[in-house]
Amino acid sequence: MASKAQTKASRAWEKKNPERARYMRYKSTAKTFIRKYVTQEDLEESKNLIADREEVLLIDTGDKEETKKLKAELLKMHTP
Repeated sequence: MASKAQTKASRAWEKKNPERARYMRYKSTAKTFIRKYVTQEDLEESKNLIADREEVLLIDTGDKEETKKLKAELLKMHTP
């Protein structure tokens, strides 16, 4: 268990770096879900989402308007 000083320091860092702290929490949550709880159906869906995200990251290096259109199309594909 962390000392009170360490906990206080961690909270202070999180307050100063909210975006990075959020990123690290989301990443940790995703890893835990995959390692402990994912079903075959979840895994297939995750693979599709990852493939789409890879496309978006590749697209982001191009035209900004085209990127917006492609992102919107991908979002429509995965929105019920």
